[in-house]
Amino acid sequence: MKPGLLFLPFVALIVAALGIAFGSAFMEPSLKYGGLIVALLIFATWVAFDWGNFKRFFTRKGAKYGASSGLVVVMGIIVIVLAALITNRPRFNKSFDTTKTKSNTLAEQSFKVIEKTTTLNEPIKIIGFFKQDEVRDEFSSLINLYLAKNAKFALEYIDTDSNPTRAIAEKIVSENTAIFRYGTQESRVTTFSEEKITNAIIKVLKTENKKIYFTTGHGERSTSSEEGADISFVVEQLKNNKYEVSDLALLEQIKIPSDANLIVVAGPKYDFKGEEIALLEDYIARGGALLVMVDALVPVTQFNNFLNAYGININADLAILRPDDPRSQLIGSNNAIISEFDEFNPITRDLAHGAAVSLLLPNTRTLSDVPDNKEGFKVSLIGKTSSDVVRIKDVKSQADLANIDAGRIEAGAFPVLAVAVGKAKISPPIAENQTEPAGKDDTGKTSSDVSPGLEDKTKDRESRIVVMGTSELASNGQMVRQEHLDLFLNMNNYLLQDEDFISIRPKESGKSELNITSSMGSLSLMFISIIYPFCFLGFGVWYWLRRRAA
Repeated sequence: MKPGLLFLPFVALIVAALGIAFGSAFMEPSLKYGGLIVALLIFATWVAFDWGNFKRFFTRKGAKYGASSGLVVVMGIIVIVLAALITNRPRFNKSFDTTKTKSNTLAEQSFKVIEKTTTLNEPIKIIGFFKQDEVRDEFSSLINLYLAKNAKFALEYIDTDSNPTRAIAEKIVSENTAIFRYGTQESRVTTFSEEKITNAIIKVLKTENKKIYFTTGHGERSTSSEEGADISFVVEQLKNNKYEVSDLALLEQIKIPSDANLIVVAGPKYDFKGEEIALLEDYIARGGALLVMVDALVPVTQFNNFLNAYGININADLAILRPDDPRSQLIGSNNAIISEFDEFNPITRDLAHGAAVSLLLPNTRTLSDVPDNKEGFKVSLIGKTSSDVVRIKDVKSQADLANIDAGRIEAGAFPVLAVAVGKAKISPPIAENQTEPAGKDDTGKTSSDVSPGLEDKTKDRESRIVVMGTSELASNGQMVRQEHLDLFLNMNNYLLQDEDFISIRPKESGKSELNITSSMGSLSLMFISIIYPFCFLGFGVWYWLRRRAA
Protein backbone atom coordinates (compact mmCIF):
# COMPACT_ATOMS: atom_id res chain seq x y z
CA MET A 1 0.00 0.00 0.00
CA LYS A 2 1.20 3.49 -0.78
CA PRO A 3 1.53 5.29 2.58
CA GLY A 4 0.79 8.64 0.95
CA LEU A 5 -2.72 7.46 -0.03
CA LEU A 6 -3.72 6.03 3.35
CA PHE A 7 -5.41 9.32 4.30
CA LEU A 8 -8.14 8.66 1.68
CA PRO A 9 -10.01 5.90 3.58
CA PHE A 10 -9.99 8.12 6.68
CA VAL A 11 -11.45 10.99 4.65
CA ALA A 12 -14.11 8.61 3.27
CA LEU A 13 -14.96 7.50 6.79
CA ILE A 14 -15.34 11.03 8.17
CA VAL A 15 -17.44 12.15 5.17
CA ALA A 16 -19.79 9.19 5.67
CA ALA A 17 -20.04 9.88 9.41
CA LEU A 18 -20.76 13.59 8.92
CA GLY A 19 -23.35 12.87 6.22
CA ILE A 20 -25.22 10.45 8.46
CA ALA A 21 -24.99 12.84 11.47
CA PHE A 22 -26.23 15.93 9.62
CA GLY A 23 -28.85 13.95 7.70
CA SER A 24 -30.31 12.60 10.96
CA ALA A 25 -30.12 15.94 12.79
CA PHE A 26 -31.83 17.98 10.06
CA MET A 27 -34.16 15.20 8.86
CA GLU A 28 -32.70 15.46 5.33
CA PRO A 29 -32.16 12.04 3.67
CA SER A 30 -30.29 13.76 0.81
CA LEU A 31 -27.47 14.74 3.20
CA LYS A 32 -27.22 11.20 4.53
CA TYR A 33 -27.16 9.46 1.13
CA GLY A 34 -25.04 12.21 -0.41
CA GLY A 35 -22.38 11.70 2.26
CA LEU A 36 -22.36 7.94 1.70
CA ILE A 37 -22.02 8.38 -2.08
CA VAL A 38 -19.13 10.84 -1.70
CA ALA A 39 -17.45 8.47 0.77
CA LEU A 40 -17.74 5.59 -1.70
CA LEU A 41 -16.26 7.74 -4.48
CA ILE A 42 -13.27 8.67 -2.25
CA PHE A 43 -12.77 5.01 -1.35
CA ALA A 44 -12.96 4.05 -5.04
CA THR A 45 -10.37 6.75 -5.84
CA TRP A 46 -8.03 5.21 -3.26
CA VAL A 47 -8.43 1.76 -4.81
CA ALA A 48 -7.93 3.12 -8.36
CA PHE A 49 -4.71 5.02 -7.53
CA ASP A 50 -3.24 2.08 -5.63
CA TRP A 51 -4.68 -0.72 -7.78
CA GLY A 52 -1.29 -2.37 -8.37
CA ASN A 53 -0.66 -2.86 -4.66
CA PHE A 54 -4.23 -4.09 -4.12
CA LYS A 55 -3.75 -6.64 -6.93
CA ARG A 56 -0.43 -7.90 -5.51
CA PHE A 57 -1.91 -8.06 -2.03
CA PHE A 58 -4.70 -10.40 -3.12
CA THR A 59 -2.29 -12.67 -5.08
CA ARG A 60 -0.02 -13.21 -2.09
CA LYS A 61 0.11 -16.51 -0.28
CA GLY A 62 -1.73 -15.19 2.80
CA ALA A 63 -4.44 -13.49 0.76
CA LYS A 64 -6.77 -16.45 1.17
CA TYR A 65 -6.59 -16.14 4.94
CA GLY A 66 -6.89 -12.38 4.73
CA ALA A 67 -9.94 -12.68 2.47
CA SER A 68 -11.46 -15.10 4.94
CA SER A 69 -10.91 -12.65 7.80
CA GLY A 70 -12.25 -9.82 5.65
CA LEU A 71 -15.37 -11.84 4.86
CA VAL A 72 -15.93 -12.38 8.58
CA VAL A 73 -15.63 -8.64 9.20
CA VAL A 74 -18.06 -7.85 6.36
CA MET A 75 -20.54 -10.41 7.64
CA GLY A 76 -20.20 -8.94 11.12
CA ILE A 77 -20.94 -5.47 9.77
CA ILE A 78 -24.00 -6.81 7.91
CA VAL A 79 -25.29 -8.42 11.12
CA ILE A 80 -24.83 -5.14 13.04
CA VAL A 81 -26.62 -3.14 10.31
CA LEU A 82 -29.53 -5.62 10.22
CA ALA A 83 -29.80 -5.53 14.01
CA ALA A 84 -29.89 -1.73 13.90
CA LEU A 85 -32.62 -1.75 11.25
CA ILE A 86 -34.74 -4.26 13.17
CA THR A 87 -34.42 -2.55 16.53
CA ASN A 88 -35.25 0.77 14.90
CA ARG A 89 -38.83 -0.47 14.50
CA PRO A 90 -41.15 1.02 17.19
CA ARG A 91 -42.11 -2.32 18.74
CA PHE A 92 -38.48 -2.99 19.59
CA ASN A 93 -37.96 0.41 21.25
CA LYS A 94 -36.77 0.25 24.84
CA SER A 95 -35.83 3.29 26.84
CA PHE A 96 -34.86 3.94 30.44
CA ASP A 97 -35.89 7.04 32.37
CA THR A 98 -33.04 8.05 34.65
CA THR A 99 -34.58 11.37 35.77
CA LYS A 100 -35.25 11.77 39.48
CA THR A 101 -38.97 12.57 39.03
CA LYS A 102 -39.55 10.24 36.04
CA SER A 103 -40.36 13.26 33.86
CA ASN A 104 -39.83 11.17 30.70
CA THR A 105 -42.28 8.46 31.74
CA LEU A 106 -45.99 8.62 30.95
CA ALA A 107 -48.62 8.08 33.63
CA GLU A 108 -50.46 4.78 33.87
CA GLN A 109 -53.68 6.47 32.67
CA SER A 110 -51.93 7.50 29.45
CA PHE A 111 -50.78 3.92 28.81
CA LYS A 112 -54.43 2.80 28.88
CA VAL A 113 -55.39 5.48 26.36
CA ILE A 114 -52.47 4.52 24.08
CA GLU A 115 -53.62 0.91 24.18
CA LYS A 116 -57.02 2.02 22.85
CA THR A 117 -55.38 3.76 19.88
CA THR A 118 -53.61 0.54 18.81
CA THR A 119 -57.00 -1.06 18.04
CA LEU A 120 -58.19 1.76 15.75
CA ASN A 121 -58.79 1.14 12.05
CA GLU A 122 -56.89 4.30 11.16
CA PRO A 123 -54.45 6.50 13.08
CA ILE A 124 -55.37 9.65 14.98
CA LYS A 125 -54.26 12.55 12.81
CA ILE A 126 -52.29 15.23 14.62
CA ILE A 127 -51.63 18.53 12.85
CA GLY A 128 -49.23 20.83 14.67
CA PHE A 129 -49.17 24.54 13.82
CA PHE A 130 -46.09 26.13 15.38
CA LYS A 131 -44.39 29.49 15.12
CA GLN A 132 -41.65 28.99 17.73
CA ASP A 133 -39.20 26.13 17.29
CA GLU A 134 -38.82 25.65 21.04
CA VAL A 135 -42.58 25.09 21.45
CA ARG A 136 -42.55 22.62 18.56
CA ASP A 137 -39.64 20.77 20.19
CA GLU A 138 -41.52 20.65 23.50
CA PHE A 139 -44.60 19.19 21.79
CA SER A 140 -42.51 16.76 19.72
CA SER A 141 -40.78 15.47 22.84
CA LEU A 142 -44.13 14.75 24.45
CA ILE A 143 -45.55 13.06 21.37
CA ASN A 144 -42.43 10.90 21.05
CA LEU A 145 -43.19 9.45 24.49
CA TYR A 146 -46.53 8.24 23.10
CA LEU A 147 -45.02 6.99 19.84
CA ALA A 148 -42.41 5.01 21.79
CA LYS A 149 -45.33 3.07 23.29
CA ASN A 150 -46.80 2.38 19.82
CA ALA A 151 -49.51 5.06 19.84
CA LYS A 152 -51.27 5.07 16.48
CA PHE A 153 -50.65 8.64 15.28
CA ALA A 154 -50.22 10.30 11.90
CA LEU A 155 -48.16 13.45 12.47
CA GLU A 156 -47.95 16.60 10.37
CA TYR A 157 -46.08 19.75 11.35
CA ILE A 158 -46.88 23.09 9.70
CA ASP A 159 -45.04 26.39 10.05
CA THR A 160 -47.68 29.11 10.38
CA ASP A 161 -45.33 31.68 8.81
CA SER A 162 -44.48 29.67 5.68
CA ASN A 163 -48.00 28.24 5.25
CA PRO A 164 -50.49 30.91 6.43
CA THR A 165 -53.28 29.75 4.09
CA ARG A 166 -53.41 26.35 5.80
CA ALA A 167 -53.59 28.05 9.18
CA ILE A 168 -56.48 30.22 7.96
CA ALA A 169 -58.28 27.20 6.52
CA GLU A 170 -58.04 25.42 9.88
CA LYS A 171 -59.17 28.59 11.73
CA ILE A 172 -56.02 28.74 13.83
CA VAL A 173 -56.17 31.63 16.31
CA SER A 174 -53.23 30.71 18.56
CA GLU A 175 -49.80 30.68 16.95
CA ASN A 176 -49.01 27.32 18.58
CA THR A 177 -51.89 24.88 18.20
CA ALA A 178 -52.12 21.11 17.85
CA ILE A 179 -55.26 19.65 16.26
CA PHE A 180 -56.17 16.07 17.15
CA ARG A 181 -58.61 14.57 14.65
CA TYR A 182 -60.24 11.17 14.33
CA GLY A 183 -63.19 10.73 12.00
CA THR A 184 -65.51 13.69 12.58
CA GLN A 185 -64.21 14.35 16.09
CA GLU A 186 -61.67 17.06 16.78
CA SER A 187 -59.85 18.56 19.76
CA ARG A 188 -57.45 21.50 19.90
CA VAL A 189 -54.61 21.99 22.35
CA THR A 190 -52.71 25.26 22.78
CA THR A 191 -50.73 24.48 25.94
CA PHE A 192 -48.86 21.22 25.98
CA SER A 193 -48.65 18.71 28.81
CA GLU A 194 -49.28 15.01 29.19
CA GLU A 195 -52.70 15.70 30.68
CA LYS A 196 -53.72 17.96 27.79
CA ILE A 197 -52.56 15.51 25.12
CA THR A 198 -54.09 12.43 26.76
CA ASN A 199 -57.43 14.17 27.26
CA ALA A 200 -57.38 15.40 23.65
CA ILE A 201 -56.97 11.78 22.52
CA ILE A 202 -59.84 10.68 24.76
CA LYS A 203 -62.02 13.46 23.41
CA VAL A 204 -61.59 12.57 19.73
CA LEU A 205 -62.30 8.90 20.48
CA LYS A 206 -65.65 9.74 22.05
CA THR A 207 -68.72 10.00 19.85
CA GLU A 208 -70.94 12.04 22.17
CA ASN A 209 -70.90 15.83 21.75
CA LYS A 210 -71.40 18.00 24.83
CA LYS A 211 -74.06 20.73 24.78
CA ILE A 212 -73.46 24.17 26.33
CA TYR A 213 -76.25 26.70 26.85
CA PHE A 214 -75.67 30.44 27.43
CA THR A 215 -78.51 32.16 29.28
CA THR A 216 -80.18 35.23 27.77
CA GLY A 217 -82.80 37.71 28.93
CA HIS A 218 -80.75 39.49 31.62
CA GLY A 219 -78.46 41.64 29.47
CA GLU A 220 -75.82 38.91 29.15
CA ARG A 221 -72.97 39.26 26.67
CA SER A 222 -73.98 38.19 23.17
CA THR A 223 -72.67 34.87 21.82
CA SER A 224 -72.96 36.01 18.19
CA SER A 225 -71.88 39.66 18.15
CA GLU A 226 -68.25 40.45 17.34
CA GLU A 227 -68.28 43.66 19.37
CA GLY A 228 -65.49 43.95 21.94
CA ALA A 229 -67.89 43.62 24.89
CA ASP A 230 -69.41 40.37 23.61
CA ILE A 231 -68.16 36.77 23.65
CA SER A 232 -68.40 35.39 20.12
CA PHE A 233 -64.67 34.60 20.09
CA VAL A 234 -64.75 32.14 23.00
CA VAL A 235 -67.97 30.65 21.65
CA GLU A 236 -66.19 29.97 18.37
CA GLN A 237 -63.38 28.27 20.29
CA LEU A 238 -65.89 26.03 22.04
CA LYS A 239 -67.33 25.08 18.67
CA ASN A 240 -63.83 24.37 17.35
CA ASN A 241 -63.49 21.92 20.21
CA LYS A 242 -66.67 20.20 18.98
CA TYR A 243 -68.98 21.51 21.71
CA GLU A 244 -72.51 22.41 20.65
CA VAL A 245 -73.45 25.92 21.77
CA SER A 246 -76.93 27.45 21.99
CA ASP A 247 -78.70 30.35 23.72
CA LEU A 248 -81.21 29.63 26.48
CA ALA A 249 -84.05 32.00 27.47
CA LEU A 250 -85.31 30.41 30.69
CA LEU A 251 -88.55 32.39 30.94
CA GLU A 252 -89.46 31.65 27.32
CA GLN A 253 -88.73 27.92 27.38
CA ILE A 254 -89.83 27.45 31.02
CA LYS A 255 -87.43 24.51 31.29
CA ILE A 256 -83.83 23.51 31.01
CA PRO A 257 -83.28 21.18 28.03
CA SER A 258 -82.50 17.58 28.93
CA ASP A 259 -79.35 17.63 26.79
CA ALA A 260 -77.77 20.52 28.73
CA ASN A 261 -74.31 19.47 29.90
CA LEU A 262 -73.37 22.99 31.01
CA ILE A 263 -75.17 26.29 31.56
CA VAL A 264 -73.18 29.53 31.34
CA VAL A 265 -74.32 32.84 32.82
CA ALA A 266 -72.01 35.39 31.19
CA GLY A 267 -72.22 38.94 32.54
CA PRO A 268 -75.90 39.55 33.40
CA LYS A 269 -76.87 43.18 33.98
CA TYR A 270 -80.14 42.31 35.73
CA ASP A 271 -81.08 39.81 38.42
CA PHE A 272 -82.78 36.46 37.79
CA LYS A 273 -86.43 35.90 38.70
CA GLY A 274 -87.65 33.34 41.20
CA GLU A 275 -88.99 31.00 38.51
CA GLU A 276 -85.61 30.94 36.79
CA ILE A 277 -83.81 30.27 40.07
CA ALA A 278 -86.11 27.29 40.67
CA LEU A 279 -85.17 25.85 37.27
CA LEU A 280 -81.45 26.24 38.03
CA GLU A 281 -81.87 24.66 41.47
CA ASP A 282 -83.53 21.62 39.95
CA TYR A 283 -80.84 21.39 37.28
CA ILE A 284 -78.01 21.52 39.85
CA ALA A 285 -79.79 18.96 42.01
CA ARG A 286 -79.63 16.51 39.11
CA GLY A 287 -75.89 16.77 38.71
CA GLY A 288 -75.82 19.82 36.45
CA ALA A 289 -72.84 22.10 35.83
CA LEU A 290 -73.00 25.89 36.03
CA LEU A 291 -70.49 28.60 35.06
CA VAL A 292 -71.26 32.06 36.43
CA MET A 293 -69.36 35.25 35.49
CA VAL A 294 -70.78 38.37 37.15
CA ASP A 295 -69.29 41.86 36.82
CA ALA A 296 -68.99 44.43 39.58
CA LEU A 297 -71.58 47.23 39.90
CA VAL A 298 -74.41 44.80 39.07
CA PRO A 299 -76.99 44.03 41.81
CA VAL A 300 -77.85 40.32 41.68
CA THR A 301 -79.48 39.70 45.06
CA GLN A 302 -81.65 36.70 44.13
CA PHE A 303 -78.92 35.03 42.13
CA ASN A 304 -76.47 35.55 45.00
CA ASN A 305 -78.91 33.94 47.44
CA PHE A 306 -79.10 30.98 45.07
CA LEU A 307 -75.30 30.65 45.05
CA ASN A 308 -75.11 31.01 48.84
CA ALA A 309 -76.93 27.69 49.17
CA TYR A 310 -73.96 26.05 47.43
CA GLY A 311 -71.28 27.86 49.44
CA ILE A 312 -70.30 30.83 47.23
CA ASN A 313 -71.05 34.48 47.99
CA ILE A 314 -70.70 37.30 45.46
CA ASN A 315 -69.53 40.36 47.36
CA ALA A 316 -70.90 43.82 46.62
CA ASP A 317 -67.56 45.50 46.01
CA LEU A 318 -65.08 46.57 43.34
CA ALA A 319 -61.45 45.40 43.15
CA ILE A 320 -59.06 47.95 41.66
CA LEU A 321 -55.38 48.90 41.56
CA ARG A 322 -54.20 51.20 44.32
CA PRO A 323 -54.58 54.83 43.23
CA ASP A 324 -50.89 55.48 43.96
CA ASP A 325 -49.80 52.50 41.83
CA PRO A 326 -47.98 53.81 38.69
CA ARG A 327 -49.73 51.17 36.61
CA SER A 328 -53.10 52.73 37.34
CA GLN A 329 -51.95 55.84 35.45
CA LEU A 330 -51.10 53.74 32.40
CA ILE A 331 -53.93 51.22 32.22
CA GLY A 332 -56.60 52.79 34.41
CA SER A 333 -57.39 52.14 38.06
CA ASN A 334 -60.49 50.01 37.34
CA ASN A 335 -58.41 46.89 36.85
CA ALA A 336 -57.57 43.99 39.11
CA ILE A 337 -54.41 41.91 38.78
CA ILE A 338 -55.15 38.23 39.35
CA SER A 339 -51.91 36.38 39.99
CA GLU A 340 -52.42 33.79 42.76
CA PHE A 341 -53.69 30.46 41.45
CA ASP A 342 -54.31 27.10 43.11
CA GLU A 343 -51.62 24.72 41.85
CA PHE A 344 -53.72 21.59 42.47
CA ASN A 345 -57.07 22.48 40.92
CA PRO A 346 -57.23 21.44 37.23
CA ILE A 347 -58.71 24.82 36.26
CA THR A 348 -55.77 26.90 37.47
CA ARG A 349 -52.95 24.36 37.57
CA ASP A 350 -51.51 25.45 34.20
CA LEU A 351 -51.46 29.10 35.29
CA ALA A 352 -49.97 28.30 38.70
CA HIS A 353 -47.10 26.40 37.07
CA GLY A 354 -46.58 29.08 34.43
CA ALA A 355 -43.85 31.70 34.52
CA ALA A 356 -45.31 34.63 36.47
CA VAL A 357 -48.74 34.36 34.81
CA SER A 358 -51.12 37.16 35.75
CA LEU A 359 -54.45 38.36 34.41
CA LEU A 360 -55.47 42.01 34.19
CA LEU A 361 -59.26 42.32 34.27
CA PRO A 362 -61.59 45.32 34.77
CA ASN A 363 -64.97 45.42 36.54
CA THR A 364 -63.95 42.73 39.01
CA ARG A 365 -65.74 41.90 42.24
CA THR A 366 -64.51 39.59 44.98
CA LEU A 367 -65.97 36.34 46.24
CA SER A 368 -66.13 34.57 49.58
CA ASP A 369 -67.13 31.13 50.76
CA VAL A 370 -70.08 30.08 52.93
CA PRO A 371 -68.66 27.22 55.05
CA ASP A 372 -71.94 25.87 56.46
CA ASN A 373 -73.90 26.13 53.22
CA LYS A 374 -77.34 24.62 52.85
CA GLU A 375 -76.41 21.99 50.25
CA GLY A 376 -73.18 20.95 51.95
CA PHE A 377 -71.02 21.70 48.91
CA LYS A 378 -67.25 21.88 49.25
CA VAL A 379 -65.93 25.28 48.16
CA SER A 380 -62.41 26.11 46.95
CA LEU A 381 -61.18 29.65 46.31
CA ILE A 382 -58.72 28.97 43.49
CA GLY A 383 -57.89 32.42 42.10
CA LYS A 384 -56.93 35.57 43.99
CA THR A 385 -55.79 39.09 43.21
CA SER A 386 -52.28 40.30 43.93
CA SER A 387 -51.60 42.18 47.16
CA ASP A 388 -51.33 45.40 45.12
CA VAL A 389 -55.11 45.43 44.73
CA VAL A 390 -57.60 47.15 47.02
CA ARG A 391 -61.33 46.62 47.19
CA ILE A 392 -64.03 49.22 47.73
CA LYS A 393 -66.79 47.72 49.84
CA ASP A 394 -70.55 48.30 49.57
CA VAL A 395 -70.56 48.98 45.84
CA LYS A 396 -73.78 47.98 44.07
CA SER A 397 -73.91 50.66 41.38
CA GLN A 398 -71.89 53.49 39.89
CA ALA A 399 -73.43 55.93 42.39
CA ASP A 400 -71.83 54.08 45.29
CA LEU A 401 -68.36 55.12 44.06
CA ALA A 402 -68.99 58.73 45.11
CA ASN A 403 -67.77 59.95 48.49
CA ILE A 404 -65.68 56.89 49.39
CA ASP A 405 -64.37 57.04 52.96
CA ALA A 406 -61.33 55.17 54.30
CA GLY A 407 -63.51 52.63 56.13
CA ARG A 408 -64.75 51.23 52.82
CA ILE A 409 -61.27 50.57 51.43
CA GLU A 410 -59.44 47.33 52.20
CA ALA A 411 -56.08 46.13 50.90
CA GLY A 412 -54.94 42.56 50.34
CA ALA A 413 -55.22 39.50 48.11
CA PHE A 414 -58.91 38.77 47.47
CA PRO A 415 -60.58 35.67 45.96
CA VAL A 416 -62.19 36.26 42.56
CA LEU A 417 -62.53 32.66 41.30
CA ALA A 418 -64.33 29.91 43.22
CA VAL A 419 -65.41 26.30 42.71
CA ALA A 420 -68.24 24.50 44.53
CA VAL A 421 -68.54 20.71 44.31
CA GLY A 422 -71.13 18.38 45.77
CA LYS A 423 -73.10 15.22 45.17
CA ALA A 424 -76.45 15.57 43.45
CA LYS A 425 -79.52 15.48 45.62
CA ILE A 426 -82.52 14.19 43.74
CA SER A 427 -85.41 16.64 43.78
CA PRO A 428 -88.82 16.41 42.09
CA PRO A 429 -88.31 16.81 38.34
CA ILE A 430 -89.95 19.55 36.36
CA ALA A 431 -91.84 18.08 33.43
CA GLU A 432 -91.60 19.78 30.06
CA ASN A 433 -95.25 20.88 30.16
CA GLN A 434 -95.22 22.39 33.66
CA THR A 435 -93.55 25.33 35.36
CA GLU A 436 -93.63 24.16 38.98
CA PRO A 437 -91.97 21.12 40.58
CA ALA A 438 -94.23 18.10 40.67
CA GLY A 439 -95.91 17.18 43.94
CA LYS A 440 -95.43 14.02 45.95
CA ASP A 441 -97.93 11.32 46.74
CA ASP A 442 -98.37 9.61 50.11
CA THR A 443 -95.45 7.28 49.43
CA GLY A 444 -93.09 10.20 48.84
CA LYS A 445 -92.77 9.55 45.09
CA THR A 446 -93.26 12.32 42.58
CA SER A 447 -96.46 12.49 40.62
CA SER A 448 -94.75 13.49 37.38
CA ASP A 449 -93.75 11.05 34.70
CA VAL A 450 -90.16 10.16 35.54
CA SER A 451 -88.12 8.00 33.21
CA PRO A 452 -87.21 4.63 34.75
CA GLY A 453 -83.73 4.61 36.22
CA LEU A 454 -83.46 8.41 36.41
CA GLU A 455 -82.65 8.37 40.11
CA ASP A 456 -80.05 5.62 39.71
CA LYS A 457 -78.43 7.53 36.86
CA THR A 458 -78.00 10.80 38.75
CA LYS A 459 -77.82 9.97 42.44
CA ASP A 460 -74.01 9.60 42.42
CA ARG A 461 -73.33 12.31 39.88
CA GLU A 462 -71.22 15.23 41.03
CA SER A 463 -72.61 18.74 40.63
CA ARG A 464 -70.13 21.50 39.92
CA ILE A 465 -70.37 25.29 40.01
CA VAL A 466 -67.63 27.74 38.99
CA VAL A 467 -68.02 31.46 39.73
CA MET A 468 -65.79 34.24 38.35
CA GLY A 469 -65.96 37.79 39.73
CA THR A 470 -65.95 39.31 36.24
CA SER A 471 -67.20 38.37 32.79
CA GLU A 472 -64.52 40.49 31.11
CA LEU A 473 -62.37 37.33 31.04
CA ALA A 474 -64.44 35.97 28.13
CA SER A 475 -65.04 39.21 26.24
CA ASN A 476 -63.77 39.62 22.68
CA GLY A 477 -61.65 42.56 23.77
CA GLN A 478 -59.71 40.43 26.28
CA MET A 479 -58.93 37.57 23.90
CA VAL A 480 -55.65 39.13 22.81
CA ARG A 481 -54.03 37.19 25.67
CA GLN A 482 -53.73 33.43 25.49
CA GLU A 483 -53.94 33.09 29.30
CA HIS A 484 -57.50 34.42 29.30
CA LEU A 485 -58.63 31.90 26.70
CA ASP A 486 -56.85 29.05 28.48
CA LEU A 487 -58.55 29.86 31.79
CA PHE A 488 -61.97 30.11 30.17
CA LEU A 489 -61.54 26.79 28.34
CA ASN A 490 -60.18 25.18 31.51
CA MET A 491 -63.32 26.21 33.39
CA ASN A 492 -65.53 24.71 30.70
CA ASN A 493 -63.52 21.48 30.49
CA TYR A 494 -63.66 21.07 34.26
CA LEU A 495 -67.41 21.60 34.38
CA LEU A 496 -68.05 19.27 31.44
CA GLN A 497 -66.88 16.39 33.58
CA ASP A 498 -66.57 12.92 32.14
CA GLU A 499 -65.48 9.77 33.93
CA ASP A 500 -63.07 8.98 31.08
CA PHE A 501 -61.17 12.24 31.36
CA ILE A 502 -58.15 12.16 33.63
CA SER A 503 -56.15 14.49 35.78
CA ILE A 504 -52.39 13.96 35.72
CA ARG A 505 -50.41 15.95 38.23
CA PRO A 506 -47.43 17.65 36.59
CA LYS A 507 -44.04 16.24 37.51
CA GLU A 508 -41.90 18.70 39.39
CA SER A 509 -38.52 19.21 37.81
CA GLY A 510 -35.91 18.96 40.56
CA LYS A 511 -32.42 20.34 40.18
CA SER A 512 -30.01 17.88 38.64
CA GLU A 513 -27.62 19.98 36.64
CA LEU A 514 -24.55 19.34 34.53
CA ASN A 515 -23.15 22.69 33.44
CA ILE A 516 -21.14 22.51 30.23
CA THR A 517 -19.89 25.64 28.51
CA SER A 518 -20.08 26.05 24.74
CA SER A 519 -16.35 25.45 24.33
CA MET A 520 -16.43 22.37 26.57
CA GLY A 521 -19.36 21.00 24.57
CA SER A 522 -17.56 21.53 21.27
CA LEU A 523 -14.38 19.87 22.57
CA SER A 524 -16.35 16.91 23.94
CA LEU A 525 -18.18 16.45 20.63
CA MET A 526 -14.92 16.67 18.66
CA PHE A 527 -13.22 14.14 20.95
CA ILE A 528 -16.08 11.62 20.88
CA SER A 529 -16.90 11.84 17.17
CA ILE A 530 -13.52 12.59 15.53
CA ILE A 531 -10.37 12.45 17.67
CA TYR A 532 -11.04 9.18 19.51
CA PRO A 533 -12.19 7.17 16.44
CA PHE A 534 -9.27 8.39 14.34
CA CYS A 535 -6.72 7.72 17.09
CA PHE A 536 -8.13 4.23 17.46
CA LEU A 537 -8.06 3.53 13.72
CA GLY A 538 -4.70 5.25 13.26
CA PHE A 539 -3.11 3.13 15.95
CA GLY A 540 -4.56 0.01 14.30
CA VAL A 541 -3.16 0.94 10.88
CA TRP A 542 0.26 1.80 12.37
CA TYR A 543 0.38 -1.53 14.18
CA TRP A 544 -0.69 -3.39 11.02
CA LEU A 545 1.99 -1.67 8.91
CA ARG A 546 4.59 -2.42 11.58
CA ARG A 547 3.66 -6.10 11.66
CA ARG A 548 3.66 -6.22 7.85
CA ALA A 549 7.14 -4.63 7.68
CA ALA A 550 8.43 -7.17 10.17
